[in-house]
Amino acid sequence: MLTMDIEQKFWGLCKEAQAEDEKDYGITPKFGEKLHNILQLVMDNPEYEENFKKYFIDIGLNETKFTEWIILYCMRELRYSEVQEAINKKFNDLGGIDGAPGLMNYVSHVNWTYEDTPWEDADFFKYHWEKEHPGEPWPLEA
Repeated sequence: MLTMDIEQKFWGLCKEAQAEDEKDYGITPKFGEKLHNILQLVMDNPEYEENFKKYFIDIGLNETKFTEWIILYCMRELRYSEVQEAINKKFNDLGGIDGAPGLMNYVSHVNWTYEDTPWEDADFFKYHWEKEHPGEPWPLEA
């Protein structure tokens, strides 16, 4: 795949996830599938890792208007340090909790996805649930 093709594919999948997120259903298995399609594209194309890091940083810094779930879902698996560092840097550059209190929850959620403890949002997403709770039934299928 060419770089232009991979970029178009990535942003197209992000738009699909965004459209699903904008439906008033809450987090659904279909939304999880849309997020997983993004993750799968990235994992299937490691030769474009540097490009993907830039795309995720754009999303993470809100340069492009996409749901934060793209970052949370994908970084739980990928854990690109550059993405976490860019998000934390922006928060700190804005003055942290005093200068950007509205970003505190988002930044905390991002940082939690990088921790090696069970992710509190894994129950929303079958892929992450099965990785973090092997052999346990997925709560959304029960």
